Amino acid sequence: MAQAILERARARAEVLAAQGVVPMLAILSCGTDLAAEAYLAGLASAAERTGVRLSPVALPQGTAQEAAQEALLALGRDDDVHGILLVHPFPPDWDEGKLNACLPPEKDVEGIHPVNLGRLLSGGAASAGFARLREAVEGFLPATPRAVMELLAFYEVELAGREVVVVGGGWVGLPLSVLLLREALSTVTVCDRNTRDLAEVSRRADVLCVAAGQPGLVRGHMVKPGAVVVDIGVHRLGNGLVGDVNFEEAAGVARAITPVPGGVGPVTAAVVVEQTVRAAARLVKEGSG
Repeated sequence: MAQAILERARARAEVLAAQGVVPMLAILSCGTDLAAEAYLAGLASAAERTGVRLSPVALPQGTAQEAAQEALLALGRDDDVHGILLVHPFPPDWDEGKLNACLPPEKDVEGIHPVNLGRLLSGGAASAGFARLREAVEGFLPATPRAVMELLAFYEVELAGREVVVVGGGWVGLPLSVLLLREALSTVTVCDRNTRDLAEVSRRADVLCVAAGQPGLVRGHMVKPGAVVVDIGVHRLGNGLVGDVNFEEAAGVARAITPVPGGVGPVTAAVVVEQTVRAAARLVKEGSG
């Protein structure tokens, strides 16, 4: 799945290279953890395969949020930078919303700027399914929610007439629920880890997407037999990475399930790289016009 996205990105990047343009993705971080390091390694591999150049901007520990915002604004003014990525985790005193607002929407390849999120809502649920939104939206779709939709489409998971449950209403879960609703007007329930009788809600799902931020939250008894389970969480536990779903238990019940690591993460990396190439193409076109 990720490779298919990267092949499309590579073809477009080669056209840009012939024009003397190398797509560049700036990566702003202020400390990382094991989950972030694994994601960045996958991102580096995806970028190398498509001809995208990475430009890491590592801020020292203790950097004030105002300095991080200035760094983002400077990257936004840099004509050589086509896409900007913010690496989690942030220092606990940083306001993520204010950081996101400092991103130029045209370089926001994660799709987290308020303008890009607003475009996701434009037109109402029935106006466009995922395939059309992916190509027609002026900005960029949120990267991780788009990766989930790419996976469901690639494996031909039927959504029309099915019930989908999204556990987690944060930066990933909420836009994902909108994409799911706009795709074939499927029935979507959004809840979180504190939902009363969560197991009863999650067992209704034909497709269960979990982005709750709690390792191993969803156990086998919480999954409907034959359901499709998409685990979006990534956590460091001991010396390894785990998701929000207890994989061993859920895999014994589900029809299909994404692993952690190696599931949604590589597709998200491919989406970010592809959206960087698309950003470069748009910026070059605007500059020449």
